[in-house]
Amino acid sequence: MSVRICVLFIVLILLVSGCGEDDAVWENVAGDEFASVEQFMNDYITSWETSLQTQNFSIMEPYFIINSHVYHMQRRQHQQLVGARQREEIVQTEEHTLQTNQYNQLRWIWTEVVNVHQHVEKLEEVRSRTFSISRSNESYKITAIEHQSE
Repeated sequence: MSVRICVLFIVLILLVSGCGEDDAVWENVAGDEFASVEQFMNDYITSWETSLQTQNFSIMEPYFIINSHVYHMQRRQHQQLVGARQREEIVQTEEHTLQTNQYNQLRWIWTEVVNVHQHVEKLEEVRSRTFSISRSNESYKITAIEHQSE
């Protein structure tokens, strides 16, 4: 019986020690891929604004893997904004960074200045966001969106 407990204890220690932080090493990307992802993200912004103006989320579907977690999160955000009659206008983006890691994953980081219009009111917000992006055929798909606190 004590041998089993000892073995279980060793297995538990191995499991706990293996559950560390993400071991990905991120490096900046430049050149053609940076330009390609930057164009994709600029198109994403334009489509987001258009989808809010037309109250039609289907415009956003090419940017996501359908029925993924991020797809449903953005769809819900879209419904909330449309329901509250709010419209977002991204007036500026800054500090564009594209990174890749040893697993060939991409992430796009930037800070955006957003005007949120509701009726006659306008509120300006500054958001830092990280987009996880996967390569899909000859384009890209957003697989996660993280918001950093300001």
